[in-house]
Amino acid sequence: MGEKVELGDKVQNKVTGFEGIVTARVVYLNGCIQFCVQPSVDKDGKQQDFHYHDEGELFVVKKSVCTLPQMFTDEPPGGVMLNTPPK
Repeated sequence: MGEKVELGDKVQNKVTGFEGIVTARVVYLNGCIQFCVQPSVDKDGKQQDFHYHDEGELFVVKKSVCTLPQMFTDEPPGGVMLNTPPK
């Protein structure tokens, strides 16, 4: 088995060859785990559409290609979420 896929990794789909950076991880009630993969811009500099892939279809091309600094403590990145219970 390959390396564990994590946010910020550059990955490739084993079946389709689709490649990009992992920007989100989704866990469904049935246990299925998918990752949102954002490809690079095309040759004209246009942003390409992201796609969701099952965990087992992906392998890590390069670890931690994109990382964001942890600039928060108790709050999630992006601020308070609407469904966050009051403190």
